[in-house]
Amino acid sequence: EMVESYYISFYMVINIGALLGGIILPVVAGKSIAAAYTIPSVALFVGLIVFVLGSKRYVKAKPRKDALCKTLKALASPLTCKSLDSQKETNGGPFKDNFVDGIKNLLFVFPCTCLILPFCIAYNQMTTVFMIQGNAMKQTIGPSLMQNFDSLSVIVNGLIYQRYIHPFFSRISLKTTHKIAIGTFCGLLALLTAVIIDYKIHSHYNGDGQPTVNILWQIPAFFFVGAGEILTIALAYDVTFLIAPKEQKGLASGINLFVWGAVSNFICIGIYNSCKSWFPSDATSVEQYASSQVYNYLWILIGIAGFGVLFNLLPPVANWVEGVIHRSIKLNTSTEAQSKGDLTESLLLNA
Repeated sequence: EMVESYYISFYMVINIGALLGGIILPVVAGKSIAAAYTIPSVALFVGLIVFVLGSKRYVKAKPRKDALCKTLKALASPLTCKSLDSQKETNGGPFKDNFVDGIKNLLFVFPCTCLILPFCIAYNQMTTVFMIQGNAMKQTIGPSLMQNFDSLSVIVNGLIYQRYIHPFFSRISLKTTHKIAIGTFCGLLALLTAVIIDYKIHSHYNGDGQPTVNILWQIPAFFFVGAGEILTIALAYDVTFLIAPKEQKGLASGINLFVWGAVSNFICIGIYNSCKSWFPSDATSVEQYASSQVYNYLWILIGIAGFGVLFNLLPPVANWVEGVIHRSIKLNTSTEAQSKGDLTESLLLNA
């Protein structure tokens, strides 16, 4: 529970920076582009100084330079027609049993993080479809600035989640995939909001090339995405940390980032290219948007999000993920205890 709370706080802090940057920098850029670039540069430098000054307080584990090489060597065993278990010492292999079991857990990171892909597809629409849609609306504020409502939603919902919802989920022992299902459902609500707005744009357009629907109608869509991020992207960090063996938590984190940051984008690009004819050729033209069929694209994404919700609610999926997490925690605890025992024995022998 503390790990989950940490990663939610971590994700909220990221969005505090995004919100401040999203509000302050556009205003500064309107007066001086140079100043707008200077502010984040100075902020990064200050952050680096703070990080270095606090280094004495950090727990610094000695780097395991051989960990990655040993992991890759063990993973290559199936290429020589040998099972991963054949690499265990008890089976005549070169690696300790716990190390091989840890590698097995590392392999589970990919399918577990893939469970948030349906939400990530909805999340990626903030910088694509939502922007295109915003260009066809009355712009009280610019379409790019609307993403600040996502950051604000993450901060507000993160506080609410940690104060009220997380304790409730803990009391009822809500399973991990059920949390992901709720988060994915938030993404589905965001897409449904976008569809409603799309139909509203079409029905209210009077043919004069001028927008009639205010862009502020998009706020709920960004709000739902932000709420979903707490129970999907932030939660994926937590699940990855729990599953990964001690020696490979950095690599596991990289796998997690690859899934929701890269794989989801590849999928979105593929879907978009397949549905390109439904989009306006000129993303800034209200007239072209009013005659486009973006709503068809959105319905496809709603179907994907709906599948994601139902898939994560399936008992076999939920039980499998819980089993992976519990076995990983048990293994990691056992490995840590064994390492402490080996260290104690070594110190006694040297004494």
